[in-house]
Amino acid sequence: MIKFTVKFLFLLVIFSGIGSNPKSVRATTSSAIAQQSSSQELYERGFKDFENRKYHQAIENFLALLEIEPSNDRAYNMIGMSFGELQEYPAAIAAFDRAIALNADFANAYYNRGYAYKELGRFDLAQKNFDRTLKLTAGEHISALINRAIIYALRENYPSAIADLTQVVKLKPDEAIAYYNRALVNLTIGNKTAYVKDLTTAEKLYRQLGDRAGLAQIEKVREFDY
Repeated sequence: MIKFTVKFLFLLVIFSGIGSNPKSVRATTSSAIAQQSSSQELYERGFKDFENRKYHQAIENFLALLEIEPSNDRAYNMIGMSFGELQEYPAAIAAFDRAIALNADFANAYYNRGYAYKELGRFDLAQKNFDRTLKLTAGEHISALINRAIIYALRENYPSAIADLTQVVKLKPDEAIAYYNRALVNLTIGNKTAYVKDLTTAEKLYRQLGDRAGLAQIEKVREFDY
């Protein structure tokens, strides 16, 4: 699954689920960190923590950064992504809201907010955010295309789902998940020839990547279709 996008959150963002430390302790910790580091150091440290899946620590560093630069939209975006990885989607959305309020053309913040809404099952809002992402990126944001296609498919708008996935493979011919998802849509609508072709392509690409999880999914589909 294509998840949150990093490229280019509200100091009072919801802290439920981050741990047992009270808000006041976390605010004090962030202030202490901010006093000892530059904004660039805090961003790099937070980003490294995020990459290492240390999401609590990442949030601390980005909150400290915001004490120095309250209008840093990238920091809000990263806090939102960290909350998202913790499956704290309302907190993530609040953070993305702040990033977008600071930068109305922040394409990846719209995508990330859309993904959080999708995980909450709020497909109308998810699609609106993916639409905005694609408008800002001239229709070339692959993750937004894939996730919007999933929403289309869930709503049984199969032609639109196929159109988005076809656009993905035009932009990135080796995107295995696009072939896999398009195969499922084609299976659903009874286009067996296209289904077999796409699933075969997805399998080939997953083998090249050494993606065992992807290959396992293909085997499950074939068992179902047997």
